[in-house]
Amino acid sequence: MQPNRVIISQDELLNHFGSSQKLEICDLMQMQKLLEMNIPSEVWEDASNRNLLSFSQEFVQGTQEFTLVFNYNRKIENFHLNFISNLSNLTELNLSENQISDISSICKLKNLKKLVLAKNCIEDISSLQSLTDLTQLDLFENKLTSYTLALPNLVELQLGYNKLQEKYGIQHSPKLEILNLSYTETVDLNTISQLFSLKVLKLRVNNISNIAQISNFVDLRILSLGYNQLLQNIVPLKFCTQLAELSISGTSVVDIWPLQFMKNLKTFDMANTKVIDLHPLQNLYKLEDFSAHRARIIDISLLIRFLILQLQQNHKQRYSKAPQEFFKI
Repeated sequence: MQPNRVIISQDELLNHFGSSQKLEICDLMQMQKLLEMNIPSEVWEDASNRNLLSFSQEFVQGTQEFTLVFNYNRKIENFHLNFISNLSNLTELNLSENQISDISSICKLKNLKKLVLAKNCIEDISSLQSLTDLTQLDLFENKLTSYTLALPNLVELQLGYNKLQEKYGIQHSPKLEILNLSYTETVDLNTISQLFSLKVLKLRVNNISNIAQISNFVDLRILSLGYNQLLQNIVPLKFCTQLAELSISGTSVVDIWPLQFMKNLKTFDMANTKVIDLHPLQNLYKLEDFSAHRARIIDISLLIRFLILQLQQNHKQRYSKAPQEFFKI
């Protein structure tokens, strides 16, 4: 039987290659049905100092469709895809946590659906424009200063931890459901205001002060606004009635009255805020995970039903207002 999945374990590789300084994987010509190949990081560390050198032509000829995983091999700096250029049906590629800067040859893989390039040294992504079938693109923590791609089929886009000055390409991905722009320094919400399919939006640690455009995202399930210190007003969130998770930690928000409309809210984080009045939460019966450490809560009597509760360093709490049952949880 021909395998469709190859996972090379640490012991197996050491038995074949010992502590060789050169690792060459070859002679997989008989594996025409190979779908996934996963070589974990400990293999490179122990067997070859994480230096992958080559895949033979037999591998190229014998394999037509598979998932290729080379993540966490931090020694890979330049990744030239010539050796798999015949793999026209390649649909997933994971090269996360390496030192890759040049990804120009990836443009040959026209059938890619999922591309993970997180935690590399990439500055130029223009070559990815030809990959119009992509549905998932992860560029988290690289060296990007702009995002100008127009990828019409993207459903998930991870751009966090990049110092992005230009993001106008995002608006050309109308099918986006998951978008991460955390730690990108500045975000103009006008550039994403027409992404009506968004379900997950992460905007932590930017210079956001106005979230009026978020009222357009009526299908949002998860929203992270944490540590946007200029943010004071969350009134537009009253239209986001489908929210299940919300974080406003580290903002300047004082009044949370719009939350009273979020009947589906399960998780709420308001740590490091000046919110005092929790009454907008009293009829949110699905809410079970509540974080308010370093906040200024006075009356905690409303919190008795929560399953997960974080209230560290609320120095001004008046626990006398809590029912006796609260302390028996």
